[in-house]
Amino acid sequence: KELYEDITGKRKVRAFNGRKVLCMAIIWALHLTPRLALDLPETVALDLGLPPQQLKKGLEFVGCTVNEDRLPEGQGAGAVFKAKLEGPPKLNRGHWEGGKGGGKGKKRGRE
Repeated sequence: KELYEDITGKRKVRAFNGRKVLCMAIIWALHLTPRLALDLPETVALDLGLPPQQLKKGLEFVGCTVNEDRLPEGQGAGAVFKAKLEGPPKLNRGHWEGGKGGGKGKKRGRE
């Protein structure tokens, strides 16, 4: 049930949420590493059917810092994403609480 979302008006039909699956897979992979770090060639994104930048965004979303390095000559073409978990993801509270901006400070007229 976590990987699907309800569709309004349809009780027996659900929509698959690929973004949740990507985040869950990244978190599980990080959990399995002793350094909480991954080196992923961009071919991993292609194997998952994603554009490489979407994989990079997924890594950043869960709290990783991501450096993109080019593979040396003779080891293939493309880039390698070197991701290290630095901490929990940063949540834009202002967006999710219905306000505008980054959620910093009080809004005028409210107490």
